[in-house]
Amino acid sequence: MSPREVSAFVEALKRKGEPVEAIASLENDRTQLHNELQRWRESYPAGVDANGEPIYGASADFMQKGGRHIEERLIECFDRQGEIFGERSVHPDQGYTLDLSSTIARPELERWWQTLYQRPGMKKYFDRITALNLDRARLSPDPSVLLSHFPNLRQLSARQCDLRELPSVTGLMANLEELDLADNRITLNAEANRQLGRLTRLRTLNLNGNPLDLPPDVSAMNHLARLHLANSRIQTWPEGLFTVDSVAKPRPRSLMLDLRGAPLDTLPTVRAGSDQAFVLSRARFDQTRLSNEDRVRLGKYRTSTGLSFVQDYSPAADDELSYWSRFPKDAPGTGPGPSGALSTWRKESWYDL
Repeated sequence: MSPREVSAFVEALKRKGEPVEAIASLENDRTQLHNELQRWRESYPAGVDANGEPIYGASADFMQKGGRHIEERLIECFDRQGEIFGERSVHPDQGYTLDLSSTIARPELERWWQTLYQRPGMKKYFDRITALNLDRARLSPDPSVLLSHFPNLRQLSARQCDLRELPSVTGLMANLEELDLADNRITLNAEANRQLGRLTRLRTLNLNGNPLDLPPDVSAMNHLARLHLANSRIQTWPEGLFTVDSVAKPRPRSLMLDLRGAPLDTLPTVRAGSDQAFVLSRARFDQTRLSNEDRVRLGKYRTSTGLSFVQDYSPAADDELSYWSRFPKDAPGTGPGPSGALSTWRKESWYDL
């Protein structure tokens, strides 16, 4: 953690009382984790040399195919260095973030994770992990066994993992608040939609870049704040977005909708001046397929909520967004930079300010 984050972490412990004991307990847990991971690594010895003498260290298989990668990332996790959605979990009341994302090399996560999970001293650590980043990881067609080892997940990101279907365990991940499965090859069917529909605590759902064909059912997602379905091939608006059984569905004015690249040719009917009209007016979607009547109706929805009849994409706004995208998280002398959530809000809202 940065000095600023460490200071905030200690102050939070002080407010809870007995910070010295709390820090000692955290240090003891950290030591136990290191010891358990070392024993796991040592269970995969490098073998013997030509003279029959043991070779120091772990096997090349462990070091190069995924074991070492998991070990390092777990240590970073409980040092609160792991990131997801551009942010770290640095408050003592928050859980831990495990970043198992990959870049060029794609280790065999599930094979090594299964052997680690079987070690009796590890489960208590997995239970504390509330955010998991699997971006670009090499995963099996259904990584549900791996995901089931994290019963308290609130955030899950698995972008660019070549997934073709929703993991079958998804509907059981009742605590999920943020789910990002962008840029896979996922298609939805009725069963997958039922699985998604059980995630009633979702605040963010990102399925950008998937050939969904069938739009997700968001009827029961009462806390939804961001819905990303760009380039998803859906031809109709998500079920339950604005109405459920012909009854208007309350949505917060802050709800962000991104359906760019989806071949939508209709416009939902909402009440002019309502929060729903405001959400629809700010939605990002291709309007070229709309009828002239629907385009006029959209313009009227916009003016009824205080926006211009047509959204104006000005070069000045582009310049501002380009500037903020380069702004560092912790610029020296300026304090903390914008959070991931604030950066996303800027991109989605700037043209309507």
